[in-house]
Amino acid sequence: MQGMLRALAHGQSEELIEKVLDWAREDPEAFVRAARSYVEEHGPREAAAASSGTWQNIIGNQVETPQSLTEAQSLADLVAAVEGAADGEEVRAVGSGWSFSDITLATGHMITTEGLDAVLDLETSVLKSGAPAPIFRFEGGITIKALNQALADEGLALINMGGDDGQSFVGAMSTSTHGSGVTLGPFPSMVLSLDLVAGDGTVHRVEPADGITDPAAFAAAHPDVTLHQDDNWFRTVTCSMGCTGLIASVYLSVMNAYNLTETRTASTWNTVKAQLAELDPDGIPAVVKAHRHYEVDVNPYPESDGDHFCIVVTRDITTLPPHSGGGHRDYVSAFFSAIPGMEDILVAFLNLFPCLIPALTTQALESLEDENYVDQSFKVLNLGPPNDLSAYGIELSVPMEAIVPTVEQIMGVAAAARAESPAAWQTAPIALRFVAPATAYLSPQVGRPTCMIECDTLNGTDNGWSLLSRYERATIDTQGARVHWGLDDDVLTATDVRAMYPDLDAWCAVFSALNHQGHFDSEFTRRVGLSDAAPAPVAAVEVEEDAPSPRP
Repeated sequence: MQGMLRALAHGQSEELIEKVLDWAREDPEAFVRAARSYVEEHGPREAAAASSGTWQNIIGNQVETPQSLTEAQSLADLVAAVEGAADGEEVRAVGSGWSFSDITLATGHMITTEGLDAVLDLETSVLKSGAPAPIFRFEGGITIKALNQALADEGLALINMGGDDGQSFVGAMSTSTHGSGVTLGPFPSMVLSLDLVAGDGTVHRVEPADGITDPAAFAAAHPDVTLHQDDNWFRTVTCSMGCTGLIASVYLSVMNAYNLTETRTASTWNTVKAQLAELDPDGIPAVVKAHRHYEVDVNPYPESDGDHFCIVVTRDITTLPPHSGGGHRDYVSAFFSAIPGMEDILVAFLNLFPCLIPALTTQALESLEDENYVDQSFKVLNLGPPNDLSAYGIELSVPMEAIVPTVEQIMGVAAAARAESPAAWQTAPIALRFVAPATAYLSPQVGRPTCMIECDTLNGTDNGWSLLSRYERATIDTQGARVHWGLDDDVLTATDVRAMYPDLDAWCAVFSALNHQGHFDSEFTRRVGLSDAAPAPVAAVEVEEDAPSPRP
């Protein structure tokens, strides 16, 4: 078997590639052992870990050694962090580090929020009697995984979520992270109210104009906190990329616990794109509206007939109990994900044998085909063990009419890149998910039903970043794509952002009001033009009439 890999390294043929793929299908454990042995002999050496006092994100592509790196345990710690910063020193709260862009970095003071993970009392005495139910309240550092369990313990659940749960909720909200379901908005759409610390250390509660808080009761209970029931403020801070303050706590709209049934069906891109072209009077593909959740995973590389293999995923609420539908998750993927060091072996192997990437991607997608997998909502929406593989990506936001041309443009760039020297390859499928319009000013889904197109690749893939950057730049320029703030390959420019977001000036006005002494400026805000676009910082936060004054 080792001889087969050596032969493949020295010359490729369709027959030899097929023999290797048959081997992987028929005896995956032997294949892994042989791959491990080959990589140990021919692959790269392990990279060094980050040093003490240095912060890095989960894949290590964003690294910062700030003046101070501290962990917040309370609201008082957040206040102290900004009050202790000198004029012009950058201050940033960071959650789980799941953003791949430079959005989280600060040269001054970085505050980790893992210690802010408590579920909080609703304090119903300061809420309006007609506040919608059910509501859940928690601190700003809680992860989605911990939040899901806390909700389940109370017989509740998130209205929607993405395919992973390692992010902090606030980090996901602040970048307008989402699930799939064209009637379901991104994370900011679930938020009812939040408390944050501004750049001068004052504390503010921000809600829509018809917010859940009773102004008089709140002023009596919290005279040192300013209440803003203001649509402009709310539409700014719910997707603010960490730029409008350190978020201490959130009130969230949730729902009673529910189960989902999931079906994954094999298809082809030609079939899927024909279905996506059939728009209803609202301009939304009918197939997308037929299920609560609809998404597509597409191989970026074609089969021998020129078409691209796809898996179509649908999910709907069911009254069936967990594990009663007969379906199951792919145990082969779970097995490989659990092998210690497997991702390093896999990446090194694919870098050595990139000719296998198209067929192995199809093989991986084929293994996902299943029907009637039933479980609790958050267990179905979470992709599970494959999330443990280290990967990175970009995500593009396009209107419904731009789905097919954007995907096919990506496929075209991928085809050109694999033929170049050095070649660049994508080592994961293209994922299509559908999201209801958002109202947050800088949400990539603002103002339109949206298809989010995610392009991932395994961490360590040769030339992977350069390929994704080409996707991003090409689709911004030709399709008018917006970009997920945390899944940007640091390609976005100030000109791009100005063109993408018609309400940028309204966002910047609130940013300026909260960004005292420039504490929330950063390399990110300068790169995308937010610092330059904002008016000069004001001396004090303007307070609504009859609201209590912020404390000095």
